[in-house]
Formats: sequence, C-alpha cells, structure tokens
Amino acid sequence: MSARVYGGLAIAATLLALGAWGGYKTGVSDGSRMVAEAREDARRAELANTHAALVRLQEAQARGDALTNKLAAVRRTAKATQEKLDAAIHRETTGRVCLSGPALRVLDNAHGLRVDLPAAASSTTATDGPVATDTDVGLWIGRAGQQYDECRHRLAALIDFHRQGNTR
Repeated sequence: MSARVYGGLAIAATLLALGAWGGYKTGVSDGSRMVAEAREDARRAELANTHAALVRLQEAQARGDALTNKLAAVRRTAKATQEKLDAAIHRETTGRVCLSGPALRVLDNAHGLRVDLPAAASSTTATDGPVATDTDVGLWIGRAGQQYDECRHRLAALIDFHRQGNTR
C-alpha cells in the first residue's frame, strides 16, 4: 500500500478517535448533568415534604392551643359553678347522718370504689365508726358530677382535635 493510503488511514483513525473521545466526553457531561438534576429534584421534593409537614405541625399546634384555651375556660366556669354548688349544699343540708359506718363499708367495697368522705361535721348521733352526713353526700355528688363533666369536655376536645386534623 502506498504512503498516501496509510496517511489517509492514519488521518481517518485520528478523526475517529477524536470523534469517539468527543462523544465520550459529551455523554459523561450529559450523564453528570442528569445526575445533578435528579439530585436537585430530590432535594426540592424533600424540601417541599418538610415544608408540608411543618405546616401540618403548626396547624395541629394551633388547634391544640385553641382547644386547650377552650378547656381552660370551661374549667374556670366549672370551678365557679362548683363553688356555688358547695355553698348551696352547705346552706341546704343540716349535717345529719345520712349513711352509717356499715353502709359506707359496703360502698367502699363495691367494685373497688373508695369513697373518701371527711369525718362527720357534727356528732348528732352516736355511731359505730365513720358516717356520711347529708352534707358529705351532697358535696360528693356535686364533685362527682363536676369530674364527669370535665372528663366529657376533655374527650370532646380530643375528638374535635382529631376531626379537625382529618379534614384534609
């Protein structure tokens, strides 16, 4: 073969090598760019998810604060009502024995219930142990009702909190 053919083959081989090298570099840079874009897309998605979670947390905190404030107002009202009820019980009862010691023992043993009543306010009758006066029973009933109402309000607030949180 002639020098011309070899020279042409050398030039063609050189051009082919340069073209392959250029294609390789272009492919690598395109691949690197695509990886960088994918990472940036993932970072943006993570940032959006974090922001959405923060918004949900702030909304839940606001709902919780509002319901806590509402419960506090209900408790203040209930306390004032309980004080009025206690005063009325003291005015309207005489302190006479209502439940004797044996009756209190029966109540103490019923379903694990423990009736913690104070000592009798008066000694109108001789008894065989602690007694509950009509005043004690009235106060106990009033407090039991108040505790029930507080429990009912707390449960209602929890239900409201979860209902409001599930409106999405």
